[in-house]
Amino acid sequence: MRYPPRYPEFSQEKPINWKKLLKWMLILIGLSLFFTNLISSNSKVENKYFILISSIIIPIFVSSFLFLIYLFLKILNNHNNNLFKKQFDDDNKKWWLYHSASIPIKDSIIIGSLGENQHKWHQILKTRPVSPLPIIEEGQERIPCSALIGNKKNREEMMAKLLADHFINGEENIDNIKIDNIYWKGSQSSLNEFIAHLKSHHVLPPLKTVFIDSVNTLDTIIDNYYLHYKAKYYNIVGGSNIFDDINTGRLAETGFLWTIFPNKDAYHLHRCEISNNENSNELTSQIIKYSGIENSPEVNISIDTQASYAFLSTQLYSADNIVQDYFGNSTCSSPFLAISFSVLHCMNNDISSCGWISGYYNDQYIAGVIHKDENQ
Repeated sequence: MRYPPRYPEFSQEKPINWKKLLKWMLILIGLSLFFTNLISSNSKVENKYFILISSIIIPIFVSSFLFLIYLFLKILNNHNNNLFKKQFDDDNKKWWLYHSASIPIKDSIIIGSLGENQHKWHQILKTRPVSPLPIIEEGQERIPCSALIGNKKNREEMMAKLLADHFINGEENIDNIKIDNIYWKGSQSSLNEFIAHLKSHHVLPPLKTVFIDSVNTLDTIIDNYYLHYKAKYYNIVGGSNIFDDINTGRLAETGFLWTIFPNKDAYHLHRCEISNNENSNELTSQIIKYSGIENSPEVNISIDTQASYAFLSTQLYSADNIVQDYFGNSTCSSPFLAISFSVLHCMNNDISSCGWISGYYNDQYIAGVIHKDENQ
């Protein structure tokens, strides 16, 4: 979890204690009169009254001078503190503004254990279809994607072609689409297959491609969207988990694809946070603050049972919406699958905001928020 800037605490400004200052002034005058009287009584001084009066005026003058120095230093210190506080407030606002950035997701596609029929996927939480039985391949449990046919070697390329087909069929003016960037989870050969299939339907190849190697790529996607924004250009995030490493557990072959493009129906995806044994309530409050929604998300979805349990006492309570049976155990693709499914579900069920939860490597949990905001 990333923490907001934490700055040193400034001591509270204390009011001037006039009674204390007057007491010390009187003490100083008393000491001055005592020593003046002691000295003048043992020596021949012609103008004793002048010396006595001076012994009162001089302490007052010295005290006033010291008080003015103290007052100057106090005002200077308060001025510096105010400057620091203003700078810290500005830095804090910039931190929250940066981390609250979002990307608009226009459409989402999921292909996996339930096949490629998108209606089945966005009705999962309502119909709860029975998940397919796993097969054992090379000692590893795997839930095959029913839309893929053939051996394991070319399944990733087939998934890429299916994702491209759904993307093409989902666009009204496919000939006018321009793609700025493709962020891809998978091999170079599967990316080549995806691009080649787009080109066969007269979609120009992307200007740039970036491979997704971890959930940190999500920050890169958000940053690049603002740094290299091109009007009327699409950004695509896609790939599959077919060759993800999974030491134990069950891998459910799943492909995903989002289209990043601003329109009034888009769902805004904000930055996620990774839990490293931090307080779940603190993490939840932070990601909800990123999104700017006033209350808890309308619905929360988890694709990992243990991750859901970690947020039971938070505003991301999702025990009623766990879909691990369809997505298998966690891999590095799981956060992207969680986002894809959450967007797909919300778009087709008229849900305005959604919290998503996923597992990750090393028993880590990841959470984030999507929401629809037509004003952005």
